[in-house]
Amino acid sequence: MKRHLLLLCNILFFSFCLLPAQGQLDPLKQQVQEVEGKARLDLLVDLVRQCYYFEHPDSALKYADLALALAEREAKVAWRAKALYSQGLALFAAKKPDYSLAALQQAEYEATAVQDTSLLLDILNLLGNNFYDLGLMELAMEKYLQAIEFAEALENPSKATAAYANIGRIMSAKESYKDAKEYYRFSSNLYLEQGDTLRSIAILMNQVSIYLRLNEPDSAVILADWGWRKSQELDYPAGVHMANVRRSQVAIALRNFEHALAITQQMLDSLSADNYQMRYNAWHFRGMALDSLGQFDAALQAAKKAEEFALLTESQPVLASTYLRLYEAHKNAGHPEQALAYYEIYRTLGDSILDSGMGRRLTTMQHLYETERQNSEIDALQSEVELERLRFRQWGVVGISSLLLLALVARIQVYRKQQKAQKAQQERQLVEQRLLSLQMNPHFLFNSLTSLQRYLLEQEDTQTAQNYLGKLATLMRNILEQSREKLIPLAEEIESLDLYLRLQKLRWKDRLRYHIEWDTDLSDIDTWIPPLLVQPLVENAIEHSGITDTEEGLLEIKLAGEGDKLLIVVKDNGKGWNGQVPSTVPGQKRGLALGIVQDRLQLLTQLRQQAHRMDIQSHAQTGTQITLTLPNYESIDY
Repeated sequence: MKRHLLLLCNILFFSFCLLPAQGQLDPLKQQVQEVEGKARLDLLVDLVRQCYYFEHPDSALKYADLALALAEREAKVAWRAKALYSQGLALFAAKKPDYSLAALQQAEYEATAVQDTSLLLDILNLLGNNFYDLGLMELAMEKYLQAIEFAEALENPSKATAAYANIGRIMSAKESYKDAKEYYRFSSNLYLEQGDTLRSIAILMNQVSIYLRLNEPDSAVILADWGWRKSQELDYPAGVHMANVRRSQVAIALRNFEHALAITQQMLDSLSADNYQMRYNAWHFRGMALDSLGQFDAALQAAKKAEEFALLTESQPVLASTYLRLYEAHKNAGHPEQALAYYEIYRTLGDSILDSGMGRRLTTMQHLYETERQNSEIDALQSEVELERLRFRQWGVVGISSLLLLALVARIQVYRKQQKAQKAQQERQLVEQRLLSLQMNPHFLFNSLTSLQRYLLEQEDTQTAQNYLGKLATLMRNILEQSREKLIPLAEEIESLDLYLRLQKLRWKDRLRYHIEWDTDLSDIDTWIPPLLVQPLVENAIEHSGITDTEEGLLEIKLAGEGDKLLIVVKDNGKGWNGQVPSTVPGQKRGLALGIVQDRLQLLTQLRQQAHRMDIQSHAQTGTQITLTLPNYESIDY
């Protein structure tokens, strides 16, 4: 528990370190009243950033709402993406991670649509920070790595400087200190190349702790002293205070306690009265140095002063660390009853921090994956809560029995199995959602509504337009309902395909010919298939095979039973392709659809332990035939 709380304190220190130089807020407020349009939106987003840095969450939310209202009024996707990012940042500052994630995920989608790479980098970094603060390290790492990939694609690694620093945080949290050192070093060098010496100092002051973890005290001394001198040279008070905290930490690690006392006294003499965080740090390390010198009464007084400022920070991790220090100070001063009382407070607060953190993880996972299939994942997180409680309480227990140790090992094995099942569930749902996106893609909806507009405005054919709109509404409802099911009757799949093709027929007229047939022995009611598999292949053929270029184009869909298997064939006489199926990169939609369907079939194969296969035959002269081979589903449970 002690290591865990110290880590949380380092996180708070890291966040404090990244504050920019103050003094930009008032000019921005004045400018925002003087401009309109895109310039006003940019200023509002900058104001949200500054309010976030200076810890004014209420003001950040106010400016974010103004930015979003402006973007909604102008109805521009690029503006809306930026406004949603500012809203996510404001909600993150207000400690509302669920709402922040929702806004940021929408911002990511719309920034991707308008290919605003610079904004995407900011969004991905903030998503990573959200997941990091919730303790979801793997999801945080995924977002940071995506940001780095974007920057590398632009051949501009400086765009991902913050992502490298944040990965260093994750490596430190995982106790991979050598990796953390490299990421911190790379990030600080990038900041220096960009002329941002202040942020470089902040990163390097965190690297001082890494040097101590790696037992490299000489490097820690050199780096902490450099940060102190450089901050004084740049007139950067926050940097001076950060460096002094690290210098006192290094002095204590090297048992140079008198030097640590001198540094902390210098801090107390120079700090403003309202700088609670740094005053807490000064008294905290001063108490540790006094304890080590055997001045127990003075150490106890220092611990009490640290408690005063810890209460003002309103930070539970800082308070927990303070009560642990008070426990040690009372114990060394010969006050066993007071020491025991503070130890109990420390343990209770530590358990509360653990429960709160795990509760936030559960809430976030429920927000991200709101389906019944997530029950096993939530159970796994609840098991993790019990495991971590057990682990942290073991710290204060003497003489643990071998039976309890065996029970802990067994529970860990169960947890790992649950994690594996959880990962499979997440992969499956990701593919399902991507397939749903393919079916409801904006391109199809745009073309459908354009056809509707043509009948109303050009031909004034209101009856056809009304029929068309009814078919479109029915198809959308069918797709949304089927996306919630594991399996659907074959009759529903045929109905949706027929609706879809009728809509496309209205769009393409005589240039689209199609035919659906199935074996007479095949029941369309008693036969069940997974949803969201066939329509992407049909759309792929219509949009990319070239069958609508001439009136000779033909699309055939055949369904047949073959023993205990179901065969679904989608065949066109279009232009086809030779060689390999196109890879899934932007601009090659055929490969994207086929790749996602293939992923879905692989996951179904794992879940059912039965083969789900897709075979593709394509030639430039004869067109393309895609054959799905599925098992004959006798039950909807899998």
